[in-house]
Amino acid sequence: MKQLWFIAALLAPSTLLIESHWGDEAHGQAVAEALFQSGKSAAARGDWQAACDRFAESHRIEPTAGAALNLGRCYEKLGQLASAWESYVEVTDRVAASDPRSSFAADQAERLYPLVPTIKLLLPAEWPQAARVTVDGRDMERGSFGLDLPYDPGRVEIVIINDGLQVRREEVTLKPKEHLVYQLDLGASVALSAPSAPGGEREPRA
Repeated sequence: MKQLWFIAALLAPSTLLIESHWGDEAHGQAVAEALFQSGKSAAARGDWQAACDRFAESHRIEPTAGAALNLGRCYEKLGQLASAWESYVEVTDRVAASDPRSSFAADQAERLYPLVPTIKLLLPAEWPQAARVTVDGRDMERGSFGLDLPYDPGRVEIVIINDGLQVRREEVTLKPKEHLVYQLDLGASVALSAPSAPGGEREPRA
């Protein structure tokens, strides 16, 4: 009898951990659903910023195609074209091709793509290994240079750092359809407008 009690005691903490895990997951789903429904209500009354905030938080807690689809609509209403395009593309990645949301999201992404502004960062022939570039606070890897990268219209901050010191900081303002070519240089950086085109070509949450 003592041996059986000892085994039961050993198993009890594991059982509690499993129950706790599923409890946390269920709670997360409930919170995500509450945020999703609040986002729908905000969208219905035309409060797109609040709707975006609710859908984004719901999607962060539990990523779903439904939240992404509604985020695409919200971002577009706020003029955040790149974010909207990205959200619609995510929907096509998440759902089966037979899902009606797939074709709808694909159509929206295709419609928005020509409107999305881009920035192409060009490196000079010689660029120190220690130098780095951030765009809106995000470090840019070398693989990103020379590509048309999508950004939302509005102000974008470009910072050049060398040996840990900021040597250049500049703000550029992007307009819809604009494709900016930005030549990087440690001594000077020049932003040039260019007509280059970027390369390539239901309410449930789940």
